[in-house]
Amino acid sequence: MLSERALRGVLIVLGAYHVLQGGVALLDPGTFFDQIGKYGVENDHYIGDVGAFTMAVGIGLLIAVWRPR
Repeated sequence: MLSERALRGVLIVLGAYHVLQGGVALLDPGTFFDQIGKYGVENDHYIGDVGAFTMAVGIGLLIAVWRPR
């Protein structure tokens, strides 16, 4: 079982990854499509939706670091 300190580290890494990935999708959907998510036909609106969802998950993970309850 992970210690509390190790769990916080994992949450920080995962949260930061999701926030960065979501930020790229929101700010530059073309680059996100070309470099990360080249699946099917490019749809900037859909990429923005996925970016917003991914960023929200990352923010939730980072909040969980400081508010574990």
